[in-house]
Amino acid sequence: MMHDGFQNRVLRSLPERELNVLSPNLISWKWSDGDVIFRAGQTTDVVFLPDNGILALFARAGVKSLAVGAVGKEGMLDAAAVVLDTRPRFDVVALTPGSGHQIEMEPFRELAESSQALQKSLLAIAATMQDVIASTAVANGHGSIEQRLARWILMCQDRVGDVFRISHRVLAEALGSRRPGVTVALHALEGDGLIRSRRLEIEVRDRRGLEMAAGAFYDGAEAASAHPRQAGGQVSSHGLS
Repeated sequence: MMHDGFQNRVLRSLPERELNVLSPNLISWKWSDGDVIFRAGQTTDVVFLPDNGILALFARAGVKSLAVGAVGKEGMLDAAAVVLDTRPRFDVVALTPGSGHQIEMEPFRELAESSQALQKSLLAIAATMQDVIASTAVANGHGSIEQRLARWILMCQDRVGDVFRISHRVLAEALGSRRPGVTVALHALEGDGLIRSRRLEIEVRDRRGLEMAAGAFYDGAEAASAHPRQAGGQVSSHGLS
């Protein structure tokens, strides 16, 4: 089936007839960790649909910045621009390397006007992103650096897998913290046997322990944004489909 060529859940949710309409306009796309995908306020005429990797949404105030949300293969960028024809409100920066597809805004928007499946995906993305931004605000305001770091590592694992490339610099930018503090926090999580940290790579070794380290700051919003819901409204325990 045509869906087999895509990991992005928005594309996989489309009926095959509608995917056939979009496919000729889809362009393969790869990025490296630290790449800036677009800036807040920048006019964008392209929709980004990740197949793997994780992109972070950064809010900025002057020279200060902080990651407030994340998008992987469960979503797309920028849903608001498709629906409301607005400019992005956040900078988007790649936390890990990844790949996916791009498509020009107009053919995507045209399909969104007639496709119930795509309209449903756009509404779901907007709702879950709002939840993630709210829960990130709580974590940033009340969580320790170890709790916030554990939360972001879990969010990366949800979208990329147990082993992923990410630098201490990019993690520090996402957390709004100094790099030495992030390095100390990584060593603490590694000392507890939860992860293995190398210079440009993290391996999750004990997910349950990492969830306990994140505490209440990794809960329903993060899980709902990354995991498909199973029958009865329950969220799968791990992994994307």
